[in-house]
Amino acid sequence: MTHRMMVWLAAVAMLTPMVACEQAVCEPGGTQACTCAGGADGGQVCADDGMAWDPCDCGDGDDDTGDDDTSGDDDTSGDDDAWPASFAGEVTYIDVVDSETQCHLVVDLVGTRYGGTVCEECDFAFDIEASVLEDSGTEDCNPIFQYVWYAESGPYIPFLMAHAPSYKDDDGNLFQDVLFSGFAFDGTNYGGDYYPGPYLSMLAFDGHPYATFERTDDDIEMELDWNGDSYLPNHHTDCGTELQSIEAEAFGGDWTVEGEVDCAGDFVDVWSFQGAAASTYSLTVDTLAEDTTFDPWFHINEPGGCSVLSADDNFDCTYPPPTFFCPAGSLDVDEGEYQVVIGDWGMGDCVGEVGAYLLRIDAPADPGLVLLEDNADRWTVVDRQLSVSLTGTITD
Repeated sequence: MTHRMMVWLAAVAMLTPMVACEQAVCEPGGTQACTCAGGADGGQVCADDGMAWDPCDCGDGDDDTGDDDTSGDDDTSGDDDAWPASFAGEVTYIDVVDSETQCHLVVDLVGTRYGGTVCEECDFAFDIEASVLEDSGTEDCNPIFQYVWYAESGPYIPFLMAHAPSYKDDDGNLFQDVLFSGFAFDGTNYGGDYYPGPYLSMLAFDGHPYATFERTDDDIEMELDWNGDSYLPNHHTDCGTELQSIEAEAFGGDWTVEGEVDCAGDFVDVWSFQGAAASTYSLTVDTLAEDTTFDPWFHINEPGGCSVLSADDNFDCTYPPPTFFCPAGSLDVDEGEYQVVIGDWGMGDCVGEVGAYLLRIDAPADPGLVLLEDNADRWTVVDRQLSVSLTGTITD
């Protein structure tokens, strides 16, 4: 697992299904190594809903393992004349949060025949260029990238629209009349690697609870209407600059504090510390006892409020939890008040009701650690209404 923002955890899991599982097993967008056919090394990305790892990407367009995302593991390619040559359309995206219209976007979509591998059953696939025609939302607008074919920030690179009259996923589930959105994953700014995919989300299919898709001759139309609870993270602001720690061991340091966090996964402790000019601080969170061990993570917010570093699964905990590891990370700091937010994953990795931890900082001087919030709510639950309307024309 890696700790990254899960603004759309609930919404994406419901709206862009890949495979239905019962419990999250990884952090959306997280990466890990995997083994390809013949023993070569590959990489895979945690699915958008956190329910499984994507197929193993071996760098040659073939995916050798995985249970979740639909990705390029078949042999139909876009340089086949059977696929149409171009697409032109637009999507209107309206997102209302607690009665406030945060997003009202009109996005122009221009597609050209995709030249890579998608799926054996696909009857069209387009490489999409998206440009915003109208934007009358607020600065809080953070659209689900699969539905607008662009991303404001972060590692996702949406670029593909595809369709299959029928599609059978890796678990044997059969879907009819499926519209896909596809993306790559660029983890290079997060201490990871680039995975070209395409990793596919099902936007609509026959029987989808919220979305419809229709093709009449060369014209296509998709409509989606969804209303429900969505979970927005507190104490985390994605400014597009957050790095993922790739440290492989714990740090020393003279400045320590101890704390406890509830094991439900819905609460966090928030500590402040003072940065010194032109310094490097190294932070470690470790477990304290066998009966209070858990799977911790942390992220750091800089004085301006942006989340700039997250850490998870970097070294073996002193008292190992049932699964996973403890976090550590280093950050170049300047003068000002920083925050470190510590939480538990809440996915069966606690042995008790609370997780006890030691926070240690290696710094040139006393960082002045202060507990600002104890077991604070990790999430804010909001009422969200989402409407997406896609229209366009395919040209042979």
